[in-house]
Amino acid sequence: MAAALAEVIDKQCLILEEAIKEQWLDRSAKSGYFIFKNIDINHGNINYPIAAT
Repeated sequence: MAAALAEVIDKQCLILEEAIKEQWLDRSAKSGYFIFKNIDINHGNINYPIAAT
């Protein structure tokens, strides 16, 4: 979900309303921070840290 949101922001940023763009950027930053703080090689199976990278 986070990757899809980032791609939409990147590809469609010129047609998004500024308020929506800011909300989506905030959500994207929060999801990135969650991944950074919670997923590492010791959490879950090998797929999680590789996908988070």
